[in-house]
Amino acid sequence: MLGDIWIFDLQNVTIGHVLRININLIQKFVNIIQDGIGFKMYEVHVINAPAVGQTIFSLFKQIVKPKIFERFMFHENIDELHKYIPKAYLPKDYGGEEPSLDEFKEMYTKELRKGSTRDYLIACCEQVSNEKLRPGDCNEEYLVGTFKKLEVD
Repeated sequence: MLGDIWIFDLQNVTIGHVLRININLIQKFVNIIQDGIGFKMYEVHVINAPAVGQTIFSLFKQIVKPKIFERFMFHENIDELHKYIPKAYLPKDYGGEEPSLDEFKEMYTKELRKGSTRDYLIACCEQVSNEKLRPGDCNEEYLVGTFKKLEVD
């Protein structure tokens, strides 16, 4: 099963950021992450979290399933992060061996601007379904109801 390890750096988070949080939008985001995406979130590392950052994640604790929230780890510094994630996988910004975030951004932008990548992305955006090939009348009324008396042959 595919999975991710996320790292949140809250070094520059201020009370102004917290005041702009839209709880409904956060709830939708959390629902998509928990139930709607086909990958597993193995760990979430939070570094450089000021007191404001702790407030943000106390809000998350109310929204996120307990099993998911157990995967959150708070680190006071980058050295603590290295105990969980080897330096070989981290960017130079976090004491790792991979390119820095600015270098990665430049490489990523260069790749996206290539003609072949651009053409591929445009082709993906132009893909649509041919509704004439859809079998029968698209009547969704048969989906309404419950499965209390579902019989399987």
